[in-house]
Amino acid sequence: IISAGVKDVLTSDELIGLKILLAFVLPTIGVILDVTKVYQMNSLILMGLPILGFMVPDLWLDSTIQKRHKEVLRSLPFVVDLLALSTEAGLDFVGAMQKVVEKAPKSPLVDEMGQVLKDIQLGSSRATALREMSLRINLKEVGSFVAVLISAEQMGAPVGNVLRQQANQVRTERF
Repeated sequence: IISAGVKDVLTSDELIGLKILLAFVLPTIGVILDVTKVYQMNSLILMGLPILGFMVPDLWLDSTIQKRHKEVLRSLPFVVDLLALSTEAGLDFVGAMQKVVEKAPKSPLVDEMGQVLKDIQLGSSRATALREMSLRINLKEVGSFVAVLISAEQMGAPVGNVLRQQANQVRTERF
């Protein structure tokens, strides 16, 4: 649910309830269609409808996650470039993230960076907030980007140089 970006719309309890509801509603509709002779159903199909009803929310969630991952991958090169430019212009990493959240076009990645800023303001360390963002997005490319940023911070390397290298790498991978 978190990876799909629908945590504000749907809770885990609601998802389970929807799965159970559809497991009963779909066969009921199938039986009604069969009894009223609107659509003749094979008994094998009727027995499969509860399973299908139970799986439909999962299929919807998987497609939502895939769509969100595509949006994140599409916006990642631009966001990393903007971070690199901002840090090279003299801003610290948190200030650069604020600029990205303010200026970048709306995307799931920008929304997650806004959440990172909120987490940092609430007292989380930058590394912890970035790791949590990586877990929420659950995408390999974002995970490696976050890992490089955290290791650069721990080693004391200039973040601007690291961001520039990451921007080049992400852009090359995307093309």
